[in-house]
Amino acid sequence: MARYKVNMQICRIKMRIHDISSSRLTYGIENIGEGGYETSGLRHCLREKRISYPHHACEDEIVGLVEHIRVLGNRVINGGLNRSVISIIGMAGLGKITVARKIYQNSDVKRHFSYCAWVYVSQEYRAGEVLQDLCRKIMGLEKVELEKMHREDMEEGLSNFWKRRAFPDANSGSRIIFTTHFKDVALSADPRSPPYELCLLNEEDSWELLSRKAFPEWNPTASLPSWSQELGKQIVKKCGGLPLAIVVLGGLLSRKEATYSKWHKVLQSIQWQLTQDPTKCVDILKLSYQELPFYLKSSFLYAGLFPEDYEISARKLILLWVAEGFVKPRGRESMEDVVEDYLEELIGKSMIQAATRNF
Repeated sequence: MARYKVNMQICRIKMRIHDISSSRLTYGIENIGEGGYETSGLRHCLREKRISYPHHACEDEIVGLVEHIRVLGNRVINGGLNRSVISIIGMAGLGKITVARKIYQNSDVKRHFSYCAWVYVSQEYRAGEVLQDLCRKIMGLEKVELEKMHREDMEEGLSNFWKRRAFPDANSGSRIIFTTHFKDVALSADPRSPPYELCLLNEEDSWELLSRKAFPEWNPTASLPSWSQELGKQIVKKCGGLPLAIVVLGGLLSRKEATYSKWHKVLQSIQWQLTQDPTKCVDILKLSYQELPFYLKSSFLYAGLFPEDYEISARKLILLWVAEGFVKPRGRESMEDVVEDYLEELIGKSMIQAATRNF
């Protein structure tokens, strides 16, 4: 008898769902999953942004960091012939990796050194894989050639990561730049080289960074709404000068109508002062995640499967999203266009940071 009642309830629910679905067509309501974006105009805007991306977004990343990049760049080039480890330290979200990457990509730095390589080392790294990656990037070796090398030798080298056998000092002026949250780790890497500690942004830099992110059309001579500076500075004060928090909130605001009431609502939703507890940055990320449309939430969470600070290939991520079924067909648009719009929207909301643009 109980099973019969449950079966009847299920049938009634199915009929109700069918009726609701049918009424959608009657009233001209579009499926949320099919639309993907609010208007075709926004989709067109995202396409244009992909094509014309180049420069202003890169400038956004270094607001308040220019002097750090200049000082550290000079240390890299003018530090003498001894091998030197330059460590960049500070709390999460300050822009340590952004600073390191800008130095690494600098044309003067590239010309100064014969070989350069960018290697990711996780907290739970595998020594052999890290050294293989380093060899591949410096020596141009293919994977098959690397497999011929003695793994035991590589393990020995990386287990002595900061010993001369791994990184010999040949008086050739070699440099190692790395980032960490911990000062003791930086000092153990090279006691002779004082760690460089990044600081929080001041009020003016914080407001400029928020402006650049919240108003995509921003430029130094742009006329912003009269109310925006007063509200904006209240918002960045809550962020305590932490670039990551400001960037994420700016991405959130950029997708909202630029009105006093919309911004004030965001300000009211931040009920804490970040300077009291830096870990509260997670709450800003949570707020931005909750504001994501449902079709982006799974795609964003999937990116969390990769290690922290790991550089993910856009093409690889796109293929994985499609394979996992996160991307839904949208009219006559190709699946490639739809999934690239997903990625572009996450970048636009500052939920994903684009290291380079080649998609």
